Amino acid sequence: MTDRADRTGHRSAGEARDRADQAGHRAAGEAGDRADRADQAGHRTADEAGGRADRTAGEARGRADSTAGEARDRTVHERPGPAAEQALTPGPAAEQALTPGQTVGPFYGFALPYEGGPVIVAGGDLRVHGTVFDGAGEPVPDALVEVLQADGDGRLGAGPHGGLFGRCSTAPAGRFAFTTVMPGETRDSCAPHLAVMVHARGLLLQLHTRVYFPDQPLNAYDPVLAKVPNDRRHTLLAVPDDDGLRFDIRLQGEDETVFFDV
Repeated sequence: MTDRADRTGHRSAGEARDRADQAGHRAAGEAGDRADRADQAGHRTADEAGGRADRTAGEARGRADSTAGEARDRTVHERPGPAAEQALTPGPAAEQALTPGQTVGPFYGFALPYEGGPVIVAGGDLRVHGTVFDGAGEPVPDALVEVLQADGDGRLGAGPHGGLFGRCSTAPAGRFAFTTVMPGETRDSCAPHLAVMVHARGLLLQLHTRVYFPDQPLNAYDPVLAKVPNDRRHTLLAVPDDDGLRFDIRLQGEDETVFFDV
């Protein structure tokens, strides 16, 4: 009996040790599995975060490229070619608007001059011409001269500008010329004159002046001309020559043309 009891005790102790070892191995294995799963989860989270960052950066680059491409397309499509410029150039019968002041313009010179612009009155017997000079006495080749005037009876009319209108570019040599008729006396008792506007590079606003004609009795009573000092009035008077009446416009310097604050 003693031997059987010893053998039974040994088996029980061995089985208990085996069960304990197996339980320990299982616990260790499960702990290792949990650690592996935690590592895998951490890697997945890092990978997903990196992927999101890459996608965000890629989308931002794509939007920037798309915006730049659209801007280039607009620049290409909106740049007028010769045909477009011709289409934008109004004909002689089109109603012309006064040119607004531009900071250092006019920028869009291709669309401002129009066919027949210098002919204020077709078949008119008065030709007024001249040159626009800068402060150094050099011709200004990219100026724009506009004229408003009454008709031969002094009527300003009901047109969009309140009178007869003409526009002439000074390209390429700084010269301009208009064909018209002698304006009559207006209701405000002003002597016959042409109201002139000058647009040129570097001007913040267009300049306003007038062309008066020689040997006009009403010059002595004109309310505007009377406000100009005697030694400056000659800058507002046209001078007869072989080609009609000459009126040079001097933007600065000696004999600078009188300009009005309108």
